[in-house]
Parts: sequence; structure tokens; C-alpha cells
Amino acid sequence: MAGDLFRPRRRYSVGGNAFNRAAFVSGAVVLLGCLLTSNAHATPSLGFQVDGDTYGSFFAIANLSDAGEEVTGFRLDLAPAGICFDQIAQPCDSSSGVDFAAADETGTSTGLVSGVVDVNETLLTLVFNDFDPGEDFRWVIDVDGPTSPTVYGNEMIGSLAEVDFSNGQTLLGELVAVPGNPDASQFTVTGVIPEPGTGVLLSLGLSVLALRRK
Repeated sequence: MAGDLFRPRRRYSVGGNAFNRAAFVSGAVVLLGCLLTSNAHATPSLGFQVDGDTYGSFFAIANLSDAGEEVTGFRLDLAPAGICFDQIAQPCDSSSGVDFAAADETGTSTGLVSGVVDVNETLLTLVFNDFDPGEDFRWVIDVDGPTSPTVYGNEMIGSLAEVDFSNGQTLLGELVAVPGNPDASQFTVTGVIPEPGTGVLLSLGLSVLALRRK
């Protein structure tokens, strides 16, 4: 058994060039890990918390990125929480609603291009062209539930969100509970769609891992 450690490794030939298969696989996996780890550290960040009665409170998102990435898009999907956006012009409930509108001129400072609710009244899509790090965007809109026109922040737990950044990355996340604040929820990242180029590295890594397992 100990002798196997010193037995010459089988060498493979690709295109006439011999190489050490085990060394290649190990090296490629380490390289992939370094690249993906480096990419993870560069992931931009967004802050989003909903606190209290959504009817009378502002919604707000903040660009917390520290490498100059702008926020270019934000999507909030209420369907998983079983609630909906109740606008005057596009109601989802018989109670009085509030149309989407930017607040405190933050639409101008962040370059808001559009804010649209889908036909199912559950998906809000925001598009920006000047949402820099350190800035925040605030807006109003009514949110209603299936049995009550009053929805608090904690009732939005489970809602999903996606955030697009100028470096090509998209953060995937959901609203979760806020410790010590029973009527609030906040955004937490659950995944990342890599910036262009990283997908190629990921494919390479998966191929290498498959080769290693064989």
C-alpha cells in the first residue's frame, strides 16, 4: 500500500503533449476555487428592509457596494408570500390603494427609468441608470393581503428579490425575519448569477470535477 505512493503516475497524451492527469485535475480545481472565491469577494451589496405598516411607510433600497457598482435593476416578487400590490389604477383588493411613486426626489438622484407592476399585481420591476454606491431609492405603493388590507413588514417574509448591478452580476434573495423586530423583514442574498465570463469558469470547473470523479 505504501509502495503505491511512490509508484509513477500514469501519464496521458493530448495533442501529442504528455501531462500528469492527477496534477492537472488538482491544479484546475484549486484555480477554479480561487477564481470563484475572488469573484465572491467582489459581489456588490444591497440593503432593503420593510418595517411596520406598508401602507403608510416608505419602501427603500440602498446601494451598499464598495467597488463602484451601480444598481441597474430591482425586482420584488410578492407571490411567494401570498400578498399583492394594490394600486389605484391597477387594484388587487377592494380597499383604497396607493400607486407606485418615487419619494423624496430619490427617483431623480438614482436615475429611475421605470417602475412597473405586472398584470398579476405581484411583481414590481424597477430600472435605473444612475444608482451609485451610497445612494438609496425610496418609494410608496400599497400592499394588501388575501384577508386584510393591512400588511406589515413581517408579512412580506418569503417574498423574492433580484438585484442587477452594472458589473453584470445579479443577486438573488428573499425577505427574512429581522431579529428583535417582529413586524419587519429584510433582504438576504441566497445566490448570485455570475458576471460574464465566470459562467465559463464554472462550466470548466464542473467538467474538471466530473473528470476527477471518473
